[in-house]
Amino acid sequence: MSGLLGFNFPFSLESFAAPHLPVFVLVVVVVATMPIMTLGLSAAISPQSLSKGAISAVIPGFVEVLFLLWDTARSSQAGGADIIWVALAFGVLILHAANTVFDVTKWPVAADAIQVAHAQACSCQSLL
Repeated sequence: MSGLLGFNFPFSLESFAAPHLPVFVLVVVVVATMPIMTLGLSAAISPQSLSKGAISAVIPGFVEVLFLLWDTARSSQAGGADIIWVALAFGVLILHAANTVFDVTKWPVAADAIQVAHAQACSCQSLL
């Protein structure tokens, strides 16, 4: 499941949407909004796991991302990106956030990061 949520589905969706978006918009949407999406998904699944430190670390960065998106939308760099493609880019980050939350909640007790990475790679390879 981690291979699908973390690799196959988001990279397929990103490959589909990327040619229709300016690079800056794609990077800001997918990379910079990842922490707030992960925090929101985590809060929806397990509200007791939120801490004031996590919230205070993520909120200022998200506000900065909003300023970047606003500035880019006003400038000529935005390139007239259609909202459909931007929405698909948000789908990429939702899948990445879901993978992060899934990994945290379902991480095998006796497994280390290398073993999980190998399992993810095997699941991705089997789909290719």
